[in-house]
Amino acid sequence: GVELQLGDPGGESPSSAPLGLPSGPVRVVRLLSHVELRMVAPQGKATVDSTAPSRPWRIKCEGPMVVDPVRLVATFSNSVEVHRPAESNSWDSLKCQQLALRFRRRVGGPRGRARPVGGEALEFVELQAAGAPVQVGSSAKDLEARADSLAYGADRGTIELRGNVTARWEQGRLVSEHVRLSRGSDGRIERALCRGAGMMTWQQPGTPPVPVRAKWSQKMTLAPEPGTDQDLVVLEGKPTIRC
Repeated sequence: GVELQLGDPGGESPSSAPLGLPSGPVRVVRLLSHVELRMVAPQGKATVDSTAPSRPWRIKCEGPMVVDPVRLVATFSNSVEVHRPAESNSWDSLKCQQLALRFRRRVGGPRGRARPVGGEALEFVELQAAGAPVQVGSSAKDLEARADSLAYGADRGTIELRGNVTARWEQGRLVSEHVRLSRGSDGRIERALCRGAGMMTWQQPGTPPVPVRAKWSQKMTLAPEPGTDQDLVVLEGKPTIRC
């Protein structure tokens, strides 16, 4: 089912037509349950796959989807699943209980694509997810992570995980309370910031591989080391490393 909330053309208060029916612009659109949505998100500078625009995001939920055309926010509830196209025809996935997508208006649109009346198009800006817990994964990078909440900024290509964060990738593990990840131009994780106490383990190359365990009490940062093709990891607050 679908519900429409209409407003008065001259103000925020609702009005009624002579027949007793509401009139005016649409203020809220509510799809009642079991919603499936496909959304084509514009390419950003941090996106890997140049073919991604031809493969839409897939979003579904068991509860309602509510669209606010004034604030340009769409919210999904109950058993929400998101599948985002990634490189090599693979998908990144997200599962949560509450999801909000925020958009903005921009004048014009990509060439060759139909434009709405008035020449305005919508541009995806931000995703926010919450649940118990939020689960994310990438089959291409063999990555899985869990947290209490997640925020993704499309412009900056940043991902923030908050609350009881645990992540696993290939042969590495990470535990922290707050993790911020930034992608580089090739789409890979280029920078990372972990706030608060945390722990990370990984396998050093060798025969056999050498397990390494690092702990800290304040902060951990990962960033490219200037002048080299290596990454620099800095641990702050009683750092310990065991091999």
